[in-house]
Amino acid sequence: MKNIICTDIDNLQFYWKDADIFLEFDRVKYPYLFKLVKKAYYGLSTLDDFSIENFIKAAKTIRADAFITQRIYLPKYSTLHIIDILNSYGYEFEYRYSLVGHNDEDSEFLIKECIFEQQNGLY
Repeated sequence: MKNIICTDIDNLQFYWKDADIFLEFDRVKYPYLFKLVKKAYYGLSTLDDFSIENFIKAAKTIRADAFITQRIYLPKYSTLHIIDILNSYGYEFEYRYSLVGHNDEDSEFLIKECIFEQQNGLY
């Protein structure tokens, strides 16, 4: 697990860039554990030798199913579906439309993150 970034610290959501997978702690199934793990993350993330990879591995040893994971394959979604998903986040029409169809990494990442959040059942 290399190149993992935290995309939403409040919900313990991460993106594993090398595998193109989103991970988010299942706070619905494990609300109490979520509070404990989140507190641990805040405390440990200030240490020099701490890494997100080690944090995720440690959380998975507590509960193997602690994270919801999903790979988003954009060609599977129509342009209208993507625009509809982006609309639910309140983005202006011009901005939503400018994201769709561009192959730059930032646009694809934002679209994938929105799709993941819509489909993971935690929102």
